[in-house]
Amino acid sequence: MRSTLGHFYPPTGAEFEHLWAGAAIVVDTNVLLDLYRYSEASRTEFAAVLQTVCDRLWIPHQVALEFHKNRLNVIDEQVSAFNSVIKNLSSAQAAFAKDMGQFRKNESVDVAKFLSHHQVMSDDLIAMVSAAKEAHPHVPHNMDEDTTAILVTALFDGRVGEPFEDGRMKKLYEDGAKRYQSQIPPGYRDSKKPEPQRYGDLVLWMQLMEHASSNQKDVLFITGDDKEDWWRQEHGKTIGPRPELVQEFKNQTGHQVHFYSLKQFLSRAQEEFNANISQSTYDEVESLSVQHESERLNWSLSAARVRSQIRETSVRLALLDSPRMGLLSSATRMAQIEEELRSLERSKSRLADSLNGADDPAEQDALTEKILGLQADIDRAIEAYIDEQETQASIADSPSERKRLNFQLLELKHEYETLAPYDIV
Repeated sequence: MRSTLGHFYPPTGAEFEHLWAGAAIVVDTNVLLDLYRYSEASRTEFAAVLQTVCDRLWIPHQVALEFHKNRLNVIDEQVSAFNSVIKNLSSAQAAFAKDMGQFRKNESVDVAKFLSHHQVMSDDLIAMVSAAKEAHPHVPHNMDEDTTAILVTALFDGRVGEPFEDGRMKKLYEDGAKRYQSQIPPGYRDSKKPEPQRYGDLVLWMQLMEHASSNQKDVLFITGDDKEDWWRQEHGKTIGPRPELVQEFKNQTGHQVHFYSLKQFLSRAQEEFNANISQSTYDEVESLSVQHESERLNWSLSAARVRSQIRETSVRLALLDSPRMGLLSSATRMAQIEEELRSLERSKSRLADSLNGADDPAEQDALTEKILGLQADIDRAIEAYIDEQETQASIADSPSERKRLNFQLLELKHEYETLAPYDIV
């Protein structure tokens, strides 16, 4: 069965030995850019491993191009991260002071003391973050002074593939559109990016296969991309490279390909080359991987939120174009909310009567919790009712409201363009 469906199987022990003995070692853009995010010690250890196999290193032209295009953004994001933390700490300080204002007339709460303690803690934290920002190594934008860029240039000097000609790129984009429509990997998860950036992974893949075919080489591919259009994922677990990619590589080149995350590569390299990899480096790599995953999740949630706001704003605009329909729809919804409120109030009244007659403390606690839950539902229904009242008022003043909603829709669509690649829908 392995001979027929070998692309579903991991390499055998002998095949792994063969791969590590002579395969070309190809590094993805995300791995190179992450060098800016590691400590100098971890960066040095990784570079030392690559130096061990420098005669086998190679990167597609697409990887080199993306590295040069994105390095300044990665450099600047380090400073932006410090500024963001300082800004959030300052905002939290102001929010705390505002919240404490509720206790101004409460004699049992020493508001001034609370504010003073919070001020001291906030100032200390801001000072610590500011000090860390000052201590953070300054990375020059000039490539001749950027030690990480100098390192990458030295490692891959003479080991970068040639770009595809314009005609071939145009044909690749046309083929890519068809592949993405059929969800053929890699790259279809980037289909919401603008053109031609959405085809970056596909260009990389085609250049990788051409290199393997021309040089009769197997390939070990190190990537920080953990999306499903590169990896086979089942029930939340990553099994290995997508079988379709392993098969396509074999069919096109006659050779094998295997993927590694950076942590997996370093672990195997430590065995194969007796490389000196400290635990702190493994911890950094793992920590950054978790951070990337958390960021992708946040972006995905933000994309879903903005998409929902676009839909809601579009509906409101449609209601303005048909005022009578909008008013009727809003009036119907208000009637539904009124009925819901009456039902909730009746349920709350019954529970209150039961609470008055209850003697068991446990029963009293349970009834109180239910009453509080109903009150929360009542509060939400009241807010929804007020929203519908505002909708009716806006429909009555449709010219100014239409202008406001059109501007809001434009802003939301612009925001969504940035988030769209992370939208899971």
